[in-house]
Amino acid sequence: MREIWGIFVDENLLPVGRALDEVGTALYPGHPAIPELPRGTADTTIFDAIGARGRNLVLVTRDNQIRKRTDELSRFRQAQVRAVIITGKQDLSPRECLLLVLANWDKVTRLSSSLGRGPWAIALSRGRGPTKIRLPDAA
Repeated sequence: MREIWGIFVDENLLPVGRALDEVGTALYPGHPAIPELPRGTADTTIFDAIGARGRNLVLVTRDNQIRKRTDELSRFRQAQVRAVIITGKQDLSPRECLLLVLANWDKVTRLSSSLGRGPWAIALSRGRGPTKIRLPDAA
């Protein structure tokens, strides 16, 4: 399987993925370069596909519940996924999410370089910027 470098944007941020793809930096469910992940693909399948492509693809999502769903967290860990999770009390518009990602990507990159190969997760919020998320231990 071909290793891909860059960002994979979850379907819950599809407009963000499409906007980033216009400058050639992102994939998303339904993207022609990753046909095995059509829209509606289960998160666990996405984790496996990202993991199979090496450690150079970072998931960007709004799904902060990954840490609380035992089956998803287990697959996330097994696939050694690296993720940026947009968090916060406010429900941001797609445009606001895009601007948040763009404004903080250098900080995300610096933080991620200290976290190693994965699995790891970084919370990205308007108020705090990028911060490491502690992943619960496997059950």
